[in-house]
Amino acid sequence: NESYTTAASSCVFWDTEADGGSGAWSSDSSCSLVNETSNNGSFACNCTHLTNFAVLVDSNEDKPTIPAAHQFALSIISYAGCSLSLIGLVLTVATYLSMKSLRKERPGKILINLCF
Repeated sequence: NESYTTAASSCVFWDTEADGGSGAWSSDSSCSLVNETSNNGSFACNCTHLTNFAVLVDSNEDKPTIPAAHQFALSIISYAGCSLSLIGLVLTVATYLSMKSLRKERPGKILINLCF
């Protein structure tokens, strides 16, 4: 169980006009955090409009950063896992494309469609 402080929490809404029309979270004065109950993790926001809104919480505010040695190990594990996954995908597609009997049945067609 983690507890969050109001300094790490903010009420925001999705502003569809922001960022050149592609939208972004906005935290102007139209939405504000009015109540936080730290014992059960609930928040209350007061917004003056009916758009999509949320409470953004920075859970990493007081946590230490990951040491460089661990970051390196995690990146190696990530690259290895992605490489194995890609190899498995290529082998699956190659197997199904080379064997016409596998492509005739519905499960084979579904599997090939899921690969793309």
